[in-house]
Amino acid sequence: METMKAKKRWIWLIAAALILGVAAGARFGFFSLSIRNPMGESLEVVTLREQFGNMTPEQKQTALTEAIRSPNPSMRQEAIELMGEWRLKETVSLIEGAFADSFADTRMASLRVLPRLDPDRGARLLVSALQDHDRQVRRDAANQLKFRKDKRALPALVRALDDEDEITRIFVMGALHNITNYPIRIKASASPEVHQQAVQRWKRWWKTAKIDWQTEIAWVEKIKPVHPTHPDETPSLTIKMGDRSVMLGELKGKVVMLHFWGTWCHSCLNELNILKSIHEDYGNQPFALIGLAVEEEKDSKAFRKFCEEHQIRYPQAMVEDSVAKLFHARGIPTTILIDAEGNIRYRWEGERDGSTFRKAIDRLLMERS
Repeated sequence: METMKAKKRWIWLIAAALILGVAAGARFGFFSLSIRNPMGESLEVVTLREQFGNMTPEQKQTALTEAIRSPNPSMRQEAIELMGEWRLKETVSLIEGAFADSFADTRMASLRVLPRLDPDRGARLLVSALQDHDRQVRRDAANQLKFRKDKRALPALVRALDDEDEITRIFVMGALHNITNYPIRIKASASPEVHQQAVQRWKRWWKTAKIDWQTEIAWVEKIKPVHPTHPDETPSLTIKMGDRSVMLGELKGKVVMLHFWGTWCHSCLNELNILKSIHEDYGNQPFALIGLAVEEEKDSKAFRKFCEEHQIRYPQAMVEDSVAKLFHARGIPTTILIDAEGNIRYRWEGERDGSTFRKAIDRLLMERS
C-alpha cells in the first residue's frame, strides 16, 4: 500500500513529535504508524500505545474495550495488537470476536494474536480461516498452521489442497509435511506441473490414511467459516463526477464499492484490470463501483486522459485527502464495500485479488436478495 502526500511526510512527523514529545517520537512504533498514515489518524493510535504502559490493569481493560468498539478501524487493529503484546488472556473473547470485523487488517491481527493467547481457540480460528473469502487470510492461516503442527487441523489442510491460490496450497503442503513427516514437499519456484503432482500425491496419501484421522475429521467438520458481520457507519458524502453529483445515500439498495487510488500508485495500477472486469461483469446487478482518485485534482486534464487511455469506464471522482481521512483510509489503494443498507461491511488496505473482491460482492448481493 502506498501512502498519500509522501512529500509532506517529514513535516507531519515533526509536528506529531512536538505534540507527543521527543521521547514518544523516538519509539519505533510511533514512526512506523505515522509513515503509514501521514493524514493524521495514527496520532490517536500512537496516543493509546504511549499511554498504555502506564495504565492500571483496570484502565487497560477499559481502554481496550473502548478501542475495539471505535469507529476508527486503525484503533480496533491496534487494540488487538496491544492485547497480544501484553498477553492479556482475559481479552481472548474480544480478540476472537474481532475476526468478524469489517477491516481486513483487524481480522488478520486477530488471527495472529489469538493462537498465542489461547492455543485451542486459536486453532479453531485458523481452521475457520482456511475457508475465508480473503486470499490473504487463507494464506496467513495456512502459514501459521505450518509452524504450529496441530494434528487436529490436518483434515482441514487436506481440504485446502483445492484452494484456488497457489501460494496457499504451498503453505498447506508445508503444514501437512510438518504434521505427518510424509516426504512430499514443494518449492515456491516449482513448475505448475510439479505443483499439481504434489497435490495429487497428498490426495492419494489421504485416501488410505484418513481412516486413522476420524477424530480429527469430526473436530474439523464442526468448524464453520467466519465472515465479516460487524459493520461500520458510512460517512455522508457527495461525490462530484464531472457535471453531476451523487450522494452516497442515494445509492442505498445497491452494493457499492469505493476504491481510493491514484495514477501514481503502482499497486493501484495492478488492480485496474481487476476492477474493470468487475465493472463489466456486475453491470446488470444492483452494484456500483466508484473510483475516488487522490492527489489528481491539480491536473484533471491529465487524469481524464489517463482514464481514456486505460479504458476505465466506471465512474471516477477526484477527491482531496480530507475525503480519504473521512473514511479512515491510511493510504492507497484502499477499497471499501458497502452493503445495500448503506453500512461498510468490508475494508481492504493494499492490493487485493479479484476473487477476494468478487466473493465479498456476491455475499452482499445474496444478502440483498
